[in-house]
Amino acid sequence: MPTVRDAARQARVSVGTVSKVRSSNTAVKTALRERVLKAAFDLNDRPNMAARAGVSVDMREGVF
Repeated sequence: MPTVRDAARQARVSVGTVSKVRSSNTAVKTALRERVLKAAFDLNDRPNMAARAGVSVDMREGVF
């Protein structure tokens, strides 16, 4: 399974940029966004729904 680092390396961007693209942050320029999405597609990178389902509401709100 590809990691954020793999996508960043493939797209020649930082891990932070990949993270911003994945979270739909609008602070990423269109060209970079497209490069990251292409790299993720080429790596067959898909969101891990099992991992996402394990996140509780409290964790998403910053309460641990």
